[in-house]
Amino acid sequence: MDELDVRQDNNVTRNATMTKPALDALFREATGFHQTTCTLASRFSGIKDFDHTHHQPIPMLVRAADGTIYRTLFKDHQADAQWMQGADDYFTSLVVNGAFSLELHLKHLHGLVEKQERRGHDLHRLFLELSDWTQKELESIFQAISGSQPSIQQQFDALRQEAGINFDWTMHDVLRESARAFETWRYSYESKTVPSSFAGYGEAVFAMRIISTQFTGKTP
Repeated sequence: MDELDVRQDNNVTRNATMTKPALDALFREATGFHQTTCTLASRFSGIKDFDHTHHQPIPMLVRAADGTIYRTLFKDHQADAQWMQGADDYFTSLVVNGAFSLELHLKHLHGLVEKQERRGHDLHRLFLELSDWTQKELESIFQAISGSQPSIQQQFDALRQEAGINFDWTMHDVLRESARAFETWRYSYESKTVPSSFAGYGEAVFAMRIISTQFTGKTP
């Protein structure tokens, strides 16, 4: 078993209920990584005033086993070309920050809704260990957000055809395929041929923030 596999197996559940101050601190940290992810994503869209408080499509990436990286870019018609210069240098940072943002949002839901504290980086495992009700709610919101912007599904379909990926546009599947994105992209210089994907970030993170709002009454 390699080092990455050891890290993956370190997911544990703590039975202790998280305190409100701890939950608030976790949500603030998740929001900070979300804001950073949006800032990095703006380099690819060319939208300098990328609004992290509202849903925005985020670039999707797939790394094949041969190291080839496929991507989609949601370029705005008013894109700032100068702001987009050198954007390719930020791909790894975008994925690592986005994956960690998803991880923290999932852990916040575990603490807020399921009353359990969670550890580990595996996004798919964190999702599966939510209650059936929470998973279904997240999936429903994920699909509603996606359905409101047909270009998201169109971009994913184009990426699926180009990269030859074999998973569906569901929150379950995108988190499964991005399960270890934080680890594999954080160590990208060591794992350039480890298949990985990063898709559905904007839809998944806002589904989680909406549910958090339902339980706290705060604006996402």
